Amino acid sequence: MKTFSLTITLGILFTTGLCHANSYDYLADSPYRAIMDKADTILFDLDRIESMLENNPTEIDTLAQNNSETPLPKPIEKPVLNNKKPNIKQKNAPISYETAPIEVYAKPEFPPKKIIAEIISEVETLQTLPDPYPVHEENEFLKDLTEPTTTYSSNIKGEIKMGVGVDSDGFYWKRANFDLNERNFRIISDDQLNNKENTFDPGLYSRLKLNVDIDQNDSPLKFHSLISIDPWSFTAKSEKTIITGAGGDRAEIELLYWSNTGYTVNQIVNTLDNGDGFALSEMKVDGIRTIPTTITSTFTNVFTIPELKLKRQFQPIRELWLDYTPSDNFKLRVFPMAFQTAALTSDDPLRLSNNQIFWEESPWLASWKPGNFNSAGAGDFTKGKWDDNLAFFTRDSDGTRLTALRGISLEMDPSVNTSIKATVATPKDLWQDYQTIRSLPSSIRVKHFLSDDFYLGGISNLHLGFNDNKRDAYNYVTGLDGGIKLYKNLKLDAQLSTSFSKQDITNSIYATKKRGNAYFFSLTTTSLTDGMIGKNFGEIAPFNQKVNYHKNQLFYARMDDGFESSLSNYRETRDDSYWGRHLHFRRPMNEFFGGGGGMTWYDIKPFAVGNGIDINRFVFGWNSEISLWAGRLKGQTDIRNVHSNENKFIENVARTEWTHKTTDKLDTKLLLINHKLPNTKAGIDPFITDPNGKFLINTAIEDGKDPSVNTVSLGTQYDITDKITWNGIWEYTNDLTAATDNFPRGLLNSSSFETFEENALTFRRDVNFLYGQGSFDLPPYEYLNIFKTGLNVRPIEKVDIYLNYTRNPNKFAGQIDDSMNQIGFEATYLPTSKLGIFFKYTRSQSYDLFTLVNDQRLSFETHHNFFSELRYKMAKDEHFTFQYGVGPSPVLSSSTFDPFGGAMLSLDTQHIFRAYYQRSF
Repeated sequence: MKTFSLTITLGILFTTGLCHANSYDYLADSPYRAIMDKADTILFDLDRIESMLENNPTEIDTLAQNNSETPLPKPIEKPVLNNKKPNIKQKNAPISYETAPIEVYAKPEFPPKKIIAEIISEVETLQTLPDPYPVHEENEFLKDLTEPTTTYSSNIKGEIKMGVGVDSDGFYWKRANFDLNERNFRIISDDQLNNKENTFDPGLYSRLKLNVDIDQNDSPLKFHSLISIDPWSFTAKSEKTIITGAGGDRAEIELLYWSNTGYTVNQIVNTLDNGDGFALSEMKVDGIRTIPTTITSTFTNVFTIPELKLKRQFQPIRELWLDYTPSDNFKLRVFPMAFQTAALTSDDPLRLSNNQIFWEESPWLASWKPGNFNSAGAGDFTKGKWDDNLAFFTRDSDGTRLTALRGISLEMDPSVNTSIKATVATPKDLWQDYQTIRSLPSSIRVKHFLSDDFYLGGISNLHLGFNDNKRDAYNYVTGLDGGIKLYKNLKLDAQLSTSFSKQDITNSIYATKKRGNAYFFSLTTTSLTDGMIGKNFGEIAPFNQKVNYHKNQLFYARMDDGFESSLSNYRETRDDSYWGRHLHFRRPMNEFFGGGGGMTWYDIKPFAVGNGIDINRFVFGWNSEISLWAGRLKGQTDIRNVHSNENKFIENVARTEWTHKTTDKLDTKLLLINHKLPNTKAGIDPFITDPNGKFLINTAIEDGKDPSVNTVSLGTQYDITDKITWNGIWEYTNDLTAATDNFPRGLLNSSSFETFEENALTFRRDVNFLYGQGSFDLPPYEYLNIFKTGLNVRPIEKVDIYLNYTRNPNKFAGQIDDSMNQIGFEATYLPTSKLGIFFKYTRSQSYDLFTLVNDQRLSFETHHNFFSELRYKMAKDEHFTFQYGVGPSPVLSSSTFDPFGGAMLSLDTQHIFRAYYQRSF
């Protein structure tokens, strides 16, 4: 309310001031002009604080520093260059980005009272204003100026970006597809735009982006739109067409095209009769027509795709919404177009709405894919499913998800202790007609605090799927949760949820249904008692990391086999992220892009360690964090024991990680991991699962072997002088699976089909399997000694040099992080505040995957990569960038991108020159 009142007060001052300013020129020389300027400054500061609370934790830290008795870690220095691209002023990191402090601390929940008090005090000094110049009655123009008027405040911001490139194949002004950065099937392919281990997104395109915000003074209505004219605004698609295979089977195809590549989109297509399938590869488009091609299916049937005409579309609107906010405790938003951030993310313990890992697309973006009756032979049925393939695939070169949400959301606080949030939205992919609805998710979250020490909450989700505008599937989930403080530093949290699902309703014979329950209980004890009720374990954090604290949580969670919350995905959050199983001295990148909004290290860090929670599992877990000696010693310990609901042992993971500020110049780290697994079953991979959580077939796996993995890692960083810093990491491990994201062996996968019986009916499903696994290490896995070291030299203020070396006996270690065998050198030079130069060379070695897949032989190859960049900052929001080769990417929107900047997009030097111009206004 202070913020609202202050805004109104200053608004009145400005209105009065404008009237005076037009009444007579004497104001230009009077003290009144100074008062006007001061009011303008105060409004600017207020707007800055509100903006920081929502979007900029780094700036909040600066405010906190000014209003805290205990000093906080020094905030990071503002980048000399634009933070969306490599920043060449970076210490101890082989990739130069703006970085966040290693010691991450929680965001404050409310603006510092000291700052607000100072602003209010400034307003009070404006109470006594000069008398307005007398307005004569005969001067109607001046009289009109004194009449109350309705004014509008509009804010237009934008960005202009242009990129061009030249290589041996020619000149490019439009060539971009973020999916080319994926370390998936593309790096074992040289078809279309794929170039084996050197496949990368050139990111060449032009864009005009406009953010328009309109706010009528004294009105509860606010309007926002984001218009982006770029290659992703221009799409096309063919008519749906039935094609017939040489073997008589049929398939319905619809080719999808986007302008950023000049190719169609790759898709998976299931046939209509035999239950067969094939992959639609990326096909070159000539004008508005595709080029005829032939495709071989899983069952070796040959399909011919004729030349098809494409119908073009232009869709520049990325965001469009209208807010109705009549008071501080009520907000209604109607959004005809919005990014995935419009989905409701619930704060219940099980996070039944929008649970996902940071690089995933929101489950709200999934479309319903109806089932199909396969009439060949005795006949069987392929079940429908929630399909997120297009939602994952369609991203721009910033990693922003381009599948939109259309709907309405509500936030209201009926009382001080009660909050309600609700959202109903339907996804729309780039090629979907606006009036078409394939799925409709909705969620409502209610939370009520009976006291400061006790809350109750509820959540209800409904997810509908449609087949030709008829309801074909639904998933209904409801849950109750609560938290109570049992003692001053001990709290209990619990949740009970139930779900009911039914699908393929439009086929009365093969319609299926299921129901199940989910449970969560936890006991948490902590020295950080303020506001602990209603927060999850990760949100309980000190404002200042240089304090002693502890927190511990003991939890139990279970989800039945029949339980389903289709608006959440637990497959990735149940396991550790691969980069979380290594020590790092590289500082994490401060800002990441993807999903429609920027992410910071605050958003990424919680996903380093999994929780084991998923369908058809129960898990006992213990989490602990401790900080001693004013933050000089910190430790984090996690233990989880996971079983199936049939009480079959799945895994036991125990890990502890410690950092110690040994001296002012010496930092040390320790990481211990024990990952115990049951003995192997012949033909079943112990680690890699399909999208449904089922372990893949791997014929190379023998029966009765121990696939358990362990890691011991020590690291140290020492400031030899104020200009030289050395770091070293030793890792003793046999974890060549979870710690590598199963890269690269997980790339060698394919699928087939099988039939199964359920309720006396025959169904068909995908069977995923691995191939060529005999070339990789098999259980029991061999232990290896891995060494990493780096040396940072700063000979003069404007020069920063970094050298790194990695030795890894695992010759399959690849380009997803800095564990690949490599020697690297990079240098940054800032001759002026406007000019930056960056150079990077990497010599790396690994087995060649393309040779392994196509020739079935191992070839250990050496790669050399040169990359250089020059960036000139012409003005505060305007810069020019020139690049030779392919360097690191600042975009983290993929499962195999290391947030510490160790990933390599290309192993070999790419002889491409690229120039970018970017200006914000």
